[in-house]
Amino acid sequence: MKFASALILLCCLLSGAAYGQPQFGPVRLDPATDENFYFPTIAITPENHVRCTWASANPDWIGAYGREVDMNGAIVGALDTLDIASTSIVSCPPLVEYQRLTGGAWCKMTYHG
Repeated sequence: MKFASALILLCCLLSGAAYGQPQFGPVRLDPATDENFYFPTIAITPENHVRCTWASANPDWIGAYGREVDMNGAIVGALDTLDIASTSIVSCPPLVEYQRLTGGAWCKMTYHG
């Protein structure tokens, strides 16, 4: 009997936690002119925003970008252009990584593999 009660309580807590997660519809973060997309990443910032980064390409250039969205799905700030390169110089899309340093600061790294 105790197991059944505990199981019911656990199911209630899990379903409540699932509906407590941020939920919003699709948000367009890029300028809608890119053709191919690579390396999408999502991270939570200290301000409780969702930081999205990705690389994208057209026939003439390859770029990496970042943008933040708040927990209600509203875009926060401008598009962060991290790296733009000509396809005559590089042939692989840039990879973007954010690393939290021990002092609490963020390090933004952009590199081509």
